[in-house]
Amino acid sequence: MTGVTLQVKGTVFRMLPNPTVFRWDPKSFDLKALLSEYSSALSRSKSSSGQSDKLQELLEKVLDEFAKWEDAKLAPAPTPSTQSTNKEATTTTHDVEGQNGAATRRRFPFSKTTSLASSKPPAPAPTKPTKPLTPGEVYSPGVFKALHDALEASDAYLKPLDNRAHDTLLRLVLRSHLHSVLYALNKKVDDSDKPKSEREVRPGASDLALAKDHAPTIQDIDATTDRKHALFMRLYFETIRESVLRSVCGRVRRIEAEKPDSEKSEEEELRRDIKDIWDTLVFRMLCWLLLHHFHEKDVQVSKSDVYESRLPVYIV
Repeated sequence: MTGVTLQVKGTVFRMLPNPTVFRWDPKSFDLKALLSEYSSALSRSKSSSGQSDKLQELLEKVLDEFAKWEDAKLAPAPTPSTQSTNKEATTTTHDVEGQNGAATRRRFPFSKTTSLASSKPPAPAPTKPTKPLTPGEVYSPGVFKALHDALEASDAYLKPLDNRAHDTLLRLVLRSHLHSVLYALNKKVDDSDKPKSEREVRPGASDLALAKDHAPTIQDIDATTDRKHALFMRLYFETIRESVLRSVCGRVRRIEAEKPDSEKSEEEELRRDIKDIWDTLVFRMLCWLLLHHFHEKDVQVSKSDVYESRLPVYIV
């Protein structure tokens, strides 16, 4: 969300060393599919502000560049046109026996295309690749530029918010978001927490999570494969963002109560600012992960207990 952009503009290198002990598994989620679901969720619940419209423009640009790149990769390779080569007729010479038995040389028209076509069978038409695009592939220049532009526009909006005193709105939103995500990861859904109708007849996990009266959980996302990207964004917007709104609004009110002389924030304006900050942070996170990549087998090896130890060692 707030990581420095390490990918150098104008280059195609995306691989970074993994600074954690956990393996990066790009097969768990499709980041581009998450970005598409984020665009749909944002259009349904965006705030009436200029920043929300700016995010929509950046999203459309990034998704359009990805679509162009994928269409170019799946397009068949161009074949040489026979129309232009047929016109390139040349002449060749052959030894022909004359009336007096002497060999004479005559020139005959000869078409290269006709000769080659008659001697070789036509090449089979190239087939479209069926292998899905891997996360480590090199993007087109347009995709790289669109991702960099999105990150720079997000930084231009977020950096001025961080140049204030402690407990700024940006810091509060980021801290509350991390707390809400960790709570959702560690929370265990018990049957006693659900309505009686759901406890008696429990449908499939994906159907239950897609119901309007039931917010998706981590367990619902783990139990399905076809709609997990939509469930993930529903969890973020319906649970995580709402939790961030409640927490940050309460924190701001307590800060304002401690400072009676401070100017009170309007409730609607405060909620709109919190939504814009949260939406920008999540959008920046997705673009940052799309721009960078980690090797699946690369992990940070933990240091041993004797690392930087000053215990004297004698080698015999």
